[in-house]
Amino acid sequence: MRHLAQDAVVYLMNKEMPRKRVLRLDIEIKNLRKDGCFGMIDSWRDYGKDYSLIELDNGKDTSLYDFIETVCHEFVHLRQFLTGDFRQKGNKIYWKGHDCTDMSYYNQPWEKEAFALQHSLAKYIIKEKLYMTLNKARQTKVRAYK
Repeated sequence: MRHLAQDAVVYLMNKEMPRKRVLRLDIEIKNLRKDGCFGMIDSWRDYGKDYSLIELDNGKDTSLYDFIETVCHEFVHLRQFLTGDFRQKGNKIYWKGHDCTDMSYYNQPWEKEAFALQHSLAKYIIKEKLYMTLNKARQTKVRAYK
């Protein structure tokens, strides 16, 4: 599953950010449902270099489509960080320079963008990289995919 996620991110990076050549990214697959989510990303800058960690849920009933869609959602957040649209400074959260610290989850512009793009990016990966139909991807369990 980690290699599938990694391949999807690399494919999306080549499509969405072709000029970006260095990516310091780790992907962890673990039980996130206990935290109430399917994916999370943490990105930070250290000594002028960008680092990111994407964590994805390892649910045994997760479909290939849902897994790829979650990867795509987290990829949007990765792109937001790398382009500077999304920044955290101390306890403050900024979106394109505006303080959005106290916004509720579904009103956060970075989440709105990720939810708006996740399906079209997942469709792209599933059709162009995995050579599957969306229906087949929805029926295939991610753990059964080879």
